[in-house]
Amino acid sequence: MLCLCFDSCVIATHKTIDHSIAFNKNSTFALAEDQDDKIGTVRTLKTLLINSGLNYASLQNAQNAVKNRTPLKESDINKDIEKAFNIKDINSIYSIALSYHYFKNLEGYSYKYFYYTIYDLNSGKKILWGSINHSGMDDNYLTILKALTKKIKSKIPSDK
Repeated sequence: MLCLCFDSCVIATHKTIDHSIAFNKNSTFALAEDQDDKIGTVRTLKTLLINSGLNYASLQNAQNAVKNRTPLKESDINKDIEKAFNIKDINSIYSIALSYHYFKNLEGYSYKYFYYTIYDLNSGKKILWGSINHSGMDDNYLTILKALTKKIKSKIPSDK
């Protein structure tokens, strides 16, 4: 298990479960947009993922793309499905599942706890999980979501 401090107040624990799967610059990430809360956790995380340069599709689109794909990796049908469902690479689609509890504090909102799991939608395998927590009670929830975005981005090899 790996513990990291992203900012002075954020403690993060991450565990890679399946080392055979690697994100790449064409990986697409999905969230269940219909499960958002009143503070906009899913909406905010979606925006952070897109603004950081990651590919994003709704969970419904991602699931439909996987369901309708053909086994031939480079087929024209798969290329059409990628375009139709806003997927960069049909072989590299991941869903992010969140589990958290938020509360109101002096600065707005924060998370009492925040856990995430990332699944490979093509295989259904859990590939990465972790928790990100603040050490202070007056921290803003946005810091946690930025830390998760930064962690995902760090798993993608950079072009040099």
